[in-house]
Amino acid sequence: VLAGDTEEAICSHAMFYAIWRKYGALPERFNWNTKNPDVLFYPLRPELVESTYVLYQATKNPFYLHVGSDIVQSIEEHTKVECGYATLHNVIEKTKEDRMESFFLSETCKYLYLLFDEDNYLNKEGNKYIFTTEGHILPIHKHERERTWNSYSKDALKYNVQSSYSTNTSY
Repeated sequence: VLAGDTEEAICSHAMFYAIWRKYGALPERFNWNTKNPDVLFYPLRPELVESTYVLYQATKNPFYLHVGSDIVQSIEEHTKVECGYATLHNVIEKTKEDRMESFFLSETCKYLYLLFDEDNYLNKEGNKYIFTTEGHILPIHKHERERTWNSYSKDALKYNVQSSYSTNTSY
């Protein structure tokens, strides 16, 4: 979606969501040849939730709200423990590990919250902000908001990156 290929993003998301539906979580590694997980644990990673949020923001298709609701139900049913949420040791047997990675709260929960909070400032002013890979919110300079990614040529991007490294001696 962020690269402008929404159709490809929709297809990729659908494949990962199908795996989620089958196991109620995403195994850490899935073998597309055997159609089975190779690594069975699920450490509460945010990527599917983040993709769901971004696709909903791009399309406003209520299907992604359904996906988010399904993910919340699965997390509540399979990973909730007395003092938080636990990594699944095995997505098939739903056995848990005594571990909750920090990205669960900082990213997975954040994207779920934003998915359902239509009135959130970030959702209303989304073109003014971008999320880092760690889910941190950064403002986009007004100059950069005026251009679309498609307006940058590959040569211009290459030149801008090279010139910023060659002329900035503080690196």
